[in-house]
Amino acid sequence: MKVIYIIGKYTDETEGQKIENIIKAREKGEEYAKKGYAIICPHTNFKGHKEVIGYEKVMKECFELIKRADMVYVLNNYMASKGSKREIRLAKKLGKKILYE
Repeated sequence: MKVIYIIGKYTDETEGQKIENIIKAREKGEEYAKKGYAIICPHTNFKGHKEVIGYEKVMKECFELIKRADMVYVLNNYMASKGSKREIRLAKKLGKKILYE
C-alpha cells in the first residue's frame, strides 16, 4: 500500500480559517484513502499538538513522516505557510514524488 503525506497551510489569521484548512486537508486525505492509499494528514494527526510540544518538535515529527511516505500531495494554500515550504523542500531533497493541487 502506498503512503501519501498531505502538505498544506494549517495555522491562519482566524480560528475559522484554520478549521477550513484542516477540513480541506482532511477531505483531500479522504479522497486518496478511497483510492487505496494510507494517509498521513498532519492537520488531523497533530491538531492541538503544537500547543503542547511546540512548533519545531511538530515539524521534526512531520519531517520523519515525510521520510516514510511514498509521495506527498501539496494543497494550493501552501505558499502562505513556512512549514509547508519546509516540508516541500525536504520532499524534494529526498526525491519524493510530489503532486500539486
